Amino acid sequence: MNLLKNKRKNLTKKNQRIKIDFSNCDRCGTCVSVCGADVITLAAQLHIDNKKCVLCQKCVTVCPFGALAAVEEEFI
Repeated sequence: MNLLKNKRKNLTKKNQRIKIDFSNCDRCGTCVSVCGADVITLAAQLHIDNKKCVLCQKCVTVCPFGALAAVEEEFI
């Protein structure tokens, strides 16, 4: 039950998101393959649907280039 509450809580944190540093991203697709929420796509460039992201940060952890970071912003 607590796990479900935590996921819902993450989904409502409007001031948090995963930020992409395109200058470091080499489009390897590692982040796409670990995303359990299936919110990362790699077409012309990397895209993360932050409205659906559960902020598990697996993508941040596995990125070999440090191109992803969890950030807090006042306005998104």
